[in-house]
Amino acid sequence: MLKNKIEIVICTEKGYLESMSQLLVASLREFGGDFKDIPIFSYQPRKQFKIYQETIAFFEENNVEYVDLELNKDFCHYPLANKILACAHREKNTNAEILIFLDSDVFFFNEPKAFADFGDADVILRPVDIKNIGAENSDDPNAVYWESLYKLLGVKNRRTVLTTVSNERIWEYYQGGHIVTLTKNHFCRTWQENFIQVMNAEIIPTQGIAFIEQSVFAATVSQMELNVKKFVKEYNYPLHMENEIKNRNYIVDNFNDWVTVHYHDVFRSKIAHSIIETINQTEKGRRLRDLIHQFNLIQPKAKKGT
Repeated sequence: MLKNKIEIVICTEKGYLESMSQLLVASLREFGGDFKDIPIFSYQPRKQFKIYQETIAFFEENNVEYVDLELNKDFCHYPLANKILACAHREKNTNAEILIFLDSDVFFFNEPKAFADFGDADVILRPVDIKNIGAENSDDPNAVYWESLYKLLGVKNRRTVLTTVSNERIWEYYQGGHIVTLTKNHFCRTWQENFIQVMNAEIIPTQGIAFIEQSVFAATVSQMELNVKKFVKEYNYPLHMENEIKNRNYIVDNFNDWVTVHYHDVFRSKIAHSIIETINQTEKGRRLRDLIHQFNLIQPKAKKGT
């Protein structure tokens, strides 16, 4: 049974993230098909960001296990460490064969069959949307950071991927919003060990600390030389960049084909209402619209410092 085979991990902290996590859960339970009852574990790794009782009640009603453990003590200034620590903790304590981490700003719209379709792969991932801090080769200005990572972690081979939006060939670099891994590989615990090493060594890209979590994640895949199966275009779809996609292999022409959508801040942006108008065209889309409104996703983006 899928319920015994697969588990999903998310991180939820006080604020807008609560609304995002609720939409993720509700959309999976609504549109997930045979996967709709997969166990979900929502971690709260920092004690100073307690979620509201209403959110805890929602989790209970939807069979989400709320994990209130202060896992992120040493890196509490860095919220992106939450996912690493939560994934490693769950991987250590689960009996499931497949562990999935999802960013909270994700919703489901169709059955995610690919979550259980590994073939001979070790992980199922999607390359990053754009190059950003990625490196095309050793002459790239960003290569200094990656070479430092690779040296510290003992990465031997420079494998490459094509970015899904900008269509650039870069050293292996994946989107951290969807991580599907076989627990027997101990990938998440290795990722955690590597992250701690990198933080202690103070290896930081010139663009800032925000990119450490995802780049160490990718470097861990390279270090372990994992066999990667890439998600097809309907998974982890970048709604915030859909009009910028140059890689034609990742263009989704019809919203009805979405499986999982990574929407980032679009519901707090100027295009929120145009997205609602688009999905309003079908009964299923209107049900998604209702969930978006139910959890108060459409709201002005908070200003920095508020």
